[in-house]
Amino acid sequence: MQIDEATVKMITEVVIWVLAEMNIKAAPASSAPAAPCCEKPAACCEAADPVVIPGKGIGRDLITEREVLQLVAKGQTSLTCSKKTIITALAADRLKAEGITVIRQ
Repeated sequence: MQIDEATVKMITEVVIWVLAEMNIKAAPASSAPAAPCCEKPAACCEAADPVVIPGKGIGRDLITEREVLQLVAKGQTSLTCSKKTIITALAADRLKAEGITVIRQ
């Protein structure tokens, strides 16, 4: 199926309009990575051993039971994640059952 230039332009305009309606602004193509929130981490940040979880979405992370089981295998007692991180219901139940504390920053 061939899509002509006019159709692509129309779809692009609709997507931009929908994003504007949702108050979502596109980042510039040449945007630099965000600077860290602080130069020296606070003591609370150093106390917990943060677990790096690859992003599974745009701008958000997802924690599933698989990641929780990895924490248990490593003997972790806490999980540090951003406020935007989504924790599945099964993962939340497993975190509670294993006694793992979730620290949202």
